[in-house]
Amino acid sequence: MIIYGIKLISAPHIKYACSITTCNYKNSFFAQKDEIEITFIEKTSLVFNFSDGEVIFPEKSLLIRCEPFVATAKPLCKGIHKHTTIGVNVQYTAEKIDLNSLDYTINNKYDFIIPNNFKPKNSEIILKLINEISEKHLYYPNENELLIISYWYKLLFIISNDFKEQLQYQPEYKKPSAKLYTQRAIEYILKNYNKKLKIIEIADYLDISPNYLHYIFKAVMGKTINNFLNETRIDITKKLLELYIPLDDIAEKVGINNANYLSRLFKKITGVNIHDYIILDKNLGIDIKSLPVK
Repeated sequence: MIIYGIKLISAPHIKYACSITTCNYKNSFFAQKDEIEITFIEKTSLVFNFSDGEVIFPEKSLLIRCEPFVATAKPLCKGIHKHTTIGVNVQYTAEKIDLNSLDYTINNKYDFIIPNNFKPKNSEIILKLINEISEKHLYYPNENELLIISYWYKLLFIISNDFKEQLQYQPEYKKPSAKLYTQRAIEYILKNYNKKLKIIEIADYLDISPNYLHYIFKAVMGKTINNFLNETRIDITKKLLELYIPLDDIAEKVGINNANYLSRLFKKITGVNIHDYIILDKNLGIDIKSLPVK
């Protein structure tokens, strides 16, 4: 199995979509640039002959071609063979990923993570979507172009999620610890504290649920993720106050956009009125010099 990390560069265009049922299937594949082909093998496995040997792709599996290759294909045994194929022209990058290097951070590098062949758990949903794309492209290609493209995006999303879900049950998959999740959450906060940041956004970045993130963050740090975010913003505010930056500008720089709320938050966390802070002793025992200012 070859695993690809896919990043799309251009909008897709459906090149072909068809369903084949035959007792005499045989096909040749040639190098095709900027093309992604998705095939669902419904009945009778396929044997692909490459220059370096044969590979069998079983029935009830997906065959996904993300890079050019030259091969011939035929059914594994006699009888009825059936598959449905969708080919799309699109500019993209496809990076091969080592299974041993897979962990949750991979999700943030690519649009989709898909193998060249696997048996999906959601096969009925995937096959239905593939057939809908094929039918709409065959009978009403111009009328349904945008709809077909949206179905294709949805198809890749479902395939990618199905595969990633199966990966988590494989021993090679590196499931991160609570400490590592927390570390990555902190890194994300320090890079994005100047935005209207919500816990659901951080959880999506880590590919975990917001409730689980809230639980492990508090367990590791001894404080909630919202408290940590607010304390980070106040630490940055202290540094900006020493530069005599107007309070309205500071509020915007720390992702609050409301000077009055920033003043209340500052007093709540530090116990000091924000307007009095600049005339107090600046050395409060808090090391904020290393924190980034945006």
